[in-house]
Amino acid sequence: MEGAAGKEAAALLEKSVEPSIRAFQQKLDTSRDDLDKRFNQFNEVITTNEEKSASNVESLRNELARVQKRNNLTALADKAISEGDVSIPPTRNSNENV
Repeated sequence: MEGAAGKEAAALLEKSVEPSIRAFQQKLDTSRDDLDKRFNQFNEVITTNEEKSASNVESLRNELARVQKRNNLTALADKAISEGDVSIPPTRNSNENV
């Protein structure tokens, strides 16, 4: 009798519990696949943003170098003017009057 009850319980578990376990495992697999897909998409976004950021940083560095050169030239010009190092070549008209 116990053997028959054990077999019946095993059959009942197989019919009622196994489908739930399979369905749960399928949901886990689907969720894992979805998570992997989203993770890959996220990595693509990060890679794209890193590339854009690197490009922007390079552009800013180039602009900064250009502005620094311009500021150095302006500073040299100001120094030359303040120290009287600027000489203006005489024009033809001023030579004729001398």
